[in-house]
Amino acid sequence: MSELEKVKNSSLIEYQKYSEWDLDFLTQYIIENHHKYVKNAIPNISNHLQKVFEAHGEKHSFIVNVQKIFFEVAEELSHHMMKEERILFPIIKYLADSQKLREKPKTRGYVTVQNPIRQMEAEHVSAGNALENIRRLTNNYTLPEDSCATFQITYKELEEFEKDLHKHVHLENNILFPKAIELEERLIKEIYD
Repeated sequence: MSELEKVKNSSLIEYQKYSEWDLDFLTQYIIENHHKYVKNAIPNISNHLQKVFEAHGEKHSFIVNVQKIFFEVAEELSHHMMKEERILFPIIKYLADSQKLREKPKTRGYVTVQNPIRQMEAEHVSAGNALENIRRLTNNYTLPEDSCATFQITYKELEEFEKDLHKHVHLENNILFPKAIELEERLIKEIYD
């Protein structure tokens, strides 16, 4: 069983020391857990929102705004994760590999890892604001009295989606990104010292 599978199958309390994880492992954990979750959740939530809109949209007009915001944030997050997986995470892996191999990292087109990180952080803020708007529109996911089972499921899914995003953003903004920046600065300092 791989280390990543052990983490997935163990209690979360046991593995809350994310800051101790290697950059490679942390990026893989984010992809395997948070990115995978988002990719699977988006079509389910989208389908449920459409059903709720069709059944309740006339009476609960706010649903059209929830649906619109969710579709927009889903599109943004899909592009965001693609950029992380194709651009930022390979840069971080390159820095981690440079450290492991005791090699000086070569200057690349990104100039510094801070450039794509700043972009990702701005996108995190945008996604967080969108989900906060959904929370506000739904009155903190308070179900209308006439809500059906699909309405209830949709609210649970939206709330879970928001919680996952907060954890994902925390792992990146507060652990992964600072560690990557610190590593890059240390490697650059070693080059010029």
